[in-house]
Amino acid sequence: MKKRFIPKIGSLKLARAFIDEVLNHYNSSSAIIDKAQIITEEILTNIIKYGYCDAFNDSGLINLKLTTSDLNIIVLEFIDTGSFFNPINYNYDLEKRDIGGMGIRIVQKLSKDMFYERKNDKNILTIYISGQK
Repeated sequence: MKKRFIPKIGSLKLARAFIDEVLNHYNSSSAIIDKAQIITEEILTNIIKYGYCDAFNDSGLINLKLTTSDLNIIVLEFIDTGSFFNPINYNYDLEKRDIGGMGIRIVQKLSKDMFYERKNDKNILTIYISGQK
């Protein structure tokens, strides 16, 4: 299932509702729903705050696609036209980081796997979540 969101913080509530609706429809475990909620909130927050933060890039849509490969694996795909950012290559220095800044690290820990590509001026981030991890 797909849903589009405007890049505004108010969209986080709508995204959480979308995740709940879809995953409850598929009778997903509470563990997988919780992971999907945390990951979605962290990724959307980063896209909104950093991908659409400059005067030349303050419009657009964020596409969120959620699919299930079986009852224990779900796939979240985030597509946006915001600024280039590859979270997989993000370098963490826990000693030098500002307050906060752990969202991508948390997403990596909660995910089974992550893939990123920049194609046609779009960021495409695909995240696999397992109920087992």
